[in-house]
Amino acid sequence: MKKLNVLILAAGEGTRIGTPKWRLKWEGERFIDILFNHLEEANLADIYTLMSEEEAPQFIRNYPNRKVLINPDPSLGMISSIKIGVEQTPPADSYLIVLVDHPFVKTATYETLVNSFKKYAGYLIQPVVNTKPGHPVIVPHQVFDKGFPEDLANSNLHMMIVKSNIPVMKVAVKDEEIFRNVNVPADLRRD
Repeated sequence: MKKLNVLILAAGEGTRIGTPKWRLKWEGERFIDILFNHLEEANLADIYTLMSEEEAPQFIRNYPNRKVLINPDPSLGMISSIKIGVEQTPPADSYLIVLVDHPFVKTATYETLVNSFKKYAGYLIQPVVNTKPGHPVIVPHQVFDKGFPEDLANSNLHMMIVKSNIPVMKVAVKDEEIFRNVNVPADLRRD
């Protein structure tokens, strides 16, 4: 059976919105809880949350049974959290990269991505609506086999994917939420 680790990237400070995004709430429920619920409804079990050193103690108090990994320098960008996640979790065939500021992605989207992962080992699995790609993505371990760039601050996952020449499987979903991220208070409004 293929192994899939889930990495929730939640180490950022949330400076534009004024608080770390894992603490944000939608209709009384924290973003992180919304994500945990959707991921578990999609039968995903190996879920790791990447947190900053400053936020980790509060997260652990609130979620003592959750797997947490510490990013000592989230200022290096999301790729630094991905690096920690890949290096500090049990070996996996692929990694589902979930952004904490995309809490509204539907459970059905996660299920579709996981089903595609089971069929297309070694592919990058990316959700699309009308050919437009969104998040989250499933990244095969081969992208990371050559290691991470030394200069993480000037690197990103897209660059690593392009260099790896990994095939991409674009998976059609009926979920506009794959595009919706929350960066500023106005992003919390539904139009």
